[in-house]
Amino acid sequence: GNYSYQYLHDTPGDQILSQQSPRHKANMGLLAKQGGATGSLSVNWVDKTKWQSTIYQPSVFTLVPVSAYFLVNAHAGYAFSGNWQGLEIGVTAFNLLNHAHYEVVPLLSATQLGQAGEIIRSRWTGTVSYKFK
Repeated sequence: GNYSYQYLHDTPGDQILSQQSPRHKANMGLLAKQGGATGSLSVNWVDKTKWQSTIYQPSVFTLVPVSAYFLVNAHAGYAFSGNWQGLEIGVTAFNLLNHAHYEVVPLLSATQLGQAGEIIRSRWTGTVSYKFK
């Protein structure tokens, strides 16, 4: 696991860059392996921040709040042995709990700068790989 604290301070002026950086982040993970089976679970948390946007006044950049969010990711896999040695299968879940959130300000219009966010949803992927020797 790890935790980071970041405090940025711009030179005198608008302070926009320093306000767009989350102050706190934390990550924790577990990895387990037993025989050919593997599994992992990680939890990531990012503190609230602000994002430069033109939501309220299209000709003026303002800082809009972006809520704190967390992600839970997981992976389960199996590496075969014997005649199938080298073959591995797995499934990975990004945002396992489907916690809907934005990492930046939501998109309102293709013509408005500063909006590029979409709701982060759960994504699942399956993998099959083979390693030649």
